Amino acid sequence: MINGIQDFYYSVTDAKRAKSFYTEALGMKILFEHDYWIALDCFGVRIGLHPEDKAIPQCGRLDESRRHFQEYWS
Repeated sequence: MINGIQDFYYSVTDAKRAKSFYTEALGMKILFEHDYWIALDCFGVRIGLHPEDKAIPQCGRLDESRRHFQEYWS
């Protein structure tokens, strides 16, 4: 059963422009910024912006991925 939505990720062609739109026009707050993505808070839902010109980082096993995200989101 689906209990809610935690996050959405979008590919963007211009990360700087997208970041300005989401923060200035829509008032979202930046949670985290990295070369590979920008994470924003949208009333409790994370919006991730992924620049199309950057390769998506490879994730290891689920335990490693979970630990990676916990480091950044806690």
